[in-house]
Amino acid sequence: MTISTSRRQLLAASCGLAFGAIAGCTEADEGHTTYDIENHRAGAVEIDFRMYTGNELALAREYELDSGETLREENALAGTEYDVEVTVDGETETYELAPQGCDDQVLRIWIRDDEVMFDSDDCE
Repeated sequence: MTISTSRRQLLAASCGLAFGAIAGCTEADEGHTTYDIENHRAGAVEIDFRMYTGNELALAREYELDSGETLREENALAGTEYDVEVTVDGETETYELAPQGCDDQVLRIWIRDDEVMFDSDDCE
């Protein structure tokens, strides 16, 4: 028995395989985390910002924000599950960033006079 395959059928099959491979790769993507830090204090603040995955340091940054200033780091890290540490004026606050069921999520951090607040319910 002879199987005959046209050039058009071969092209269609190879394109289907290529798109299937790409789709498989994108489904495995863990998404990204973007973060915003907002200074609601009357004066400037120095911030030591760290994100950990397990016991491993994934990101460490130092910022100085003026009163009313907002900093945004788009797609700062791949993935959406981290332990976050924010140190302001020698006081460290921690937050467990957990996946919210979306590919790309936003961590919001508010520096207030008497506290540091976190929220991560936003998806983009």
